[in-house]
Amino acid sequence: IMIPTSHFLWFSIPPPAFADMYVWLQKILGKGGDIVEFQNPLSSHINVGYFSDTLPENPEKILEKYDKKEIEISFTRVGMFGGIENPKVYFLSPDQTDILSTFQKWFFRIYPDLSNFLENKLEYVPHMTIFRVNDQIRFLQKKDQVDRFLDDFLLGISKILFPAKLTVFMVHSNFSPEIQIPLL
Repeated sequence: IMIPTSHFLWFSIPPPAFADMYVWLQKILGKGGDIVEFQNPLSSHINVGYFSDTLPENPEKILEKYDKKEIEISFTRVGMFGGIENPKVYFLSPDQTDILSTFQKWFFRIYPDLSNFLENKLEYVPHMTIFRVNDQIRFLQKKDQVDRFLDDFLLGISKILFPAKLTVFMVHSNFSPEIQIPLL
């Protein structure tokens, strides 16, 4: 039995959608996690809200509170937390930020007590994490190559609408990459 470190409500994107992106980025940055830690490629997603290690109710009840459970998402921009000179996290930025922000607002209307968690107090920036930077110096040596690849990749997928399904996930963060399991 897995004891979760957290639970999330997020929009899950089918794993094959970004498999090639991860393969090519591993060719540039390596697989071992020395330079970056890749997001688990089997669970590409955009967070809506954080539940901590316990859920307030069963996952079916959580999803019942949302009228819409599936949307289509497109990506045309790369973003990063930490800034260009000191990137900490690279991500794809979805074009549908308004609807994703609406889902996040609904999350806090349904579960107002959860707004007190640190993870939920951060400014909401809808994004799909690609990787976290572990070694800033070595990453900056490869940053231009990564940026060129991602720009080309985004050109190739900019017209694609990816199906995204609202899902409750159980997460164990003490592994690399995290173990992320859908509960429904």
